[in-house]
Amino acid sequence: MSKFLRHESCPSCGSRDNLARYADGSAYCFGCRYVERGTTSPFVKERDGKDENISDDVIRLPSDATDVLGRPAIQWLTQYGLSTTDALRAGFLWSSYREQLLMPFYEDGHREPCCIQAKNFNHQRASKAKYYNVGDKSNHWTIYGGRRAATIVLTEDALSALKVSSVSDAMPLLGVHIARDKLMRLRRVYSSLVVWLDEDKWKESRDIAEAAKFIGFAAKTILTDKDPKEYSVDQIREYLT
Repeated sequence: MSKFLRHESCPSCGSRDNLARYADGSAYCFGCRYVERGTTSPFVKERDGKDENISDDVIRLPSDATDVLGRPAIQWLTQYGLSTTDALRAGFLWSSYREQLLMPFYEDGHREPCCIQAKNFNHQRASKAKYYNVGDKSNHWTIYGGRRAATIVLTEDALSALKVSSVSDAMPLLGVHIARDKLMRLRRVYSSLVVWLDEDKWKESRDIAEAAKFIGFAAKTILTDKDPKEYSVDQIREYLT
């Protein structure tokens, strides 16, 4: 599925904005199910899960986004010990038309997402990236847990942060870097910081921890064979303590 562009009036049923227009020229009406086939391959200009046809300034959830999660998403969450309730509390949504679990992230105080990460489940498109990313992920201020305890844990992906949040507040970096000003904002709330990235990102983990110490954090790194989301809650608690 190509990137969602905008809502339009449907030429079939006359609905003002039920027609979803996509970057490949295709369209789908969620009212009468009118369909227009695309004129461009959905894989054109797509690299590493990012559609270059669309500006990152255009950040909108698909019009069919719902909190009724699809079976593939539920099964994926379950394999990491996460429930539908966990996902909904984190604001995850499901797009049936795209077969994607949508994970929106927000700037502090904003209602519209600044970035969206989507997990793809359409296995018929082998060349499709496993994840689709759009927006400026460096600006998000999404913290799972919300206990406002002394410690914040930084993870690489959203699911790992969500899993860790059962023990401690956690923020997904959606990558392996964090800006200094973001660290300084975190320091106003937390006194301790833990960096728990993937095993092959040890250098990046150390760099973040050293930068955090420089601005007053009690910081440390955790190095494990697997992602945080693959450990049980008890194991996560043991690693953190």
